[in-house]
Amino acid sequence: TFNRLVPSETYFEKHPEYFSMINGKRIHYGQLCLTNPDVFTLTVQQLRKEMSEHPSIQLWSVSQNDNFDNCRCDACKKLDDAAGSPMGSLLPFVNKVAAEFPDKIITTLAYEYSRKPPVNIVPAKNVMITLCTIELNRSEPIATDPTSASFRADMEGWSKICSNIMIWDYEV
Repeated sequence: TFNRLVPSETYFEKHPEYFSMINGKRIHYGQLCLTNPDVFTLTVQQLRKEMSEHPSIQLWSVSQNDNFDNCRCDACKKLDDAAGSPMGSLLPFVNKVAAEFPDKIITTLAYEYSRKPPVNIVPAKNVMITLCTIELNRSEPIATDPTSASFRADMEGWSKICSNIMIWDYEV
């Protein structure tokens, strides 16, 4: 939902600092720079607008775009390194957004680069982690398939810090 909340088509030309830095260059097709305070403000403004148009909806997604281009600026990288996961920059951002909407549930993806749970950060009570199974072998049980070991570890890790987890599975 990042591109819906802060569209690169609208903001990138005048504000490339809102978007991922990869190899020292801001890119329009990646993720958001989650340590930029304006990105937080724009995200909250867009969510407020959407929530006012659909007040009965309880779950709102604040989730990465479908690519591996998370921001690697110094500020985001520092948070990610400290947390041992790109959730180091993502989860505090989502928690801060969730604090603005205590009567709603804010969901975020634990997907591809962000699937590994962070160290020393927990989701807020109104944050739901959507754990994605995209790479799993569908011909073997998750519990016993050796190629599913990293997913099992991530699922167990998230369950230690969060009881509000949804699984996003992919039908075969």
